[in-house]
Amino acid sequence: MRLSDYENEEAIELLADILEPASKIMSDKKIEALFRKKAMPMEIVTEVLKNHKKETVEVVAALHRENPKDYKFTVVTLVNDVLDILNDPELTKVFSLQGQMQESQPSGSATENTEEKEK
Repeated sequence: MRLSDYENEEAIELLADILEPASKIMSDKKIEALFRKKAMPMEIVTEVLKNHKKETVEVVAALHRENPKDYKFTVVTLVNDVLDILNDPELTKVFSLQGQMQESQPSGSATENTEEKEK
């Protein structure tokens, strides 16, 4: 279940499937803070599962090459899968890039963007 396991068209499909849910998870300020302070993995898993159930299933199902609606899991398999994600440097890089991209997106308003820079 590593990103390097996916190649070519399958890699494109996987990335397309996980970008949106990953972005929602990583733009969560609590999760961002936990990563920044290098919290224990189980603390991060707890926060992700409490506040991002749907997104978690979408990401894990995609990594297993399954439709989220068809994906079946147990407590043990889900915890293991989420810990695998946190321990995969390639996946955590994608997740952290998503969070950074979410933060740095301009508002679309030139006035608003100029005002932000002037503060």
